[in-house]
Amino acid sequence: MKKTPFHTRLLRFMQIIIWLIRILWTCRSSYLQKDEQQRMQQAQQWSEECLRILHIDLDIHGRQPEKLQHTLIVSNHVSWLDIFVLSKIFPVYFVAKKEIQGWPLIGRAIASLGTLFINREQRSESMLIAAAMAEKLECEQNMIFFPEARTSEDGLYVLPFKAALFESAIMSQSPILPVALRYYNTDEQRTTLPAYTRDISLWSSFWRIVSMPNIKVRVDIFPFVHYWEQENPKIDRFVLKEQVQKMIQEEVESDILTQRQPEST
Repeated sequence: MKKTPFHTRLLRFMQIIIWLIRILWTCRSSYLQKDEQQRMQQAQQWSEECLRILHIDLDIHGRQPEKLQHTLIVSNHVSWLDIFVLSKIFPVYFVAKKEIQGWPLIGRAIASLGTLFINREQRSESMLIAAAMAEKLECEQNMIFFPEARTSEDGLYVLPFKAALFESAIMSQSPILPVALRYYNTDEQRTTLPAYTRDISLWSSFWRIVSMPNIKVRVDIFPFVHYWEQENPKIDRFVLKEQVQKMIQEEVESDILTQRQPEST
């Protein structure tokens, strides 16, 4: 794998630290005084800055809605970068695992995006979060969650989806917008390096990413799923989960046959 020079990695590291400190300072000073639209615009700007510092380019396919409201966005989960990729594209609030709150600096930055945190170990909490999501959706806001519940092992495949939070779309009668994420290296090959797996630390994941010359993220946006228009009279969160998972999984795994051996770090 081609790597960036060591001094370039250090420069990116320092830029990210400055970026994080600036976010935290803004959150303590003026962020809460902004209205809803201004907060969304600020979050999108922060995400764009993060991707620019890390030399991450987006390759968006499918129709990007001009005005997105009252929508539940569902995506596969590869890396902690997913949050900034999707926040740059869509004005959204996120649902993320509770452990992220404890991450040094970046956890607070993610929290500042209006993220709802969920304890995946307690099933009873899932329905409380679904109700909170439905409340935001009913207020014309957008929500996004990763139904795999955690990142996939290498980013090349999709883990089975969890159904609980799909209930928020039913409770609020909101359309679902499926999104598929895939990461590529400078050779236009699928890469496993940005994947945040269970066997590496956040620091190791970050260092892998800054060591890559640049990353391309392919974002496939599917048509809206208006479940209430479907003929199936027994539509529920489990049916929705299967339907959306099939769409995203087929796209994410469509070019696996051309994948080379995992890159060395």
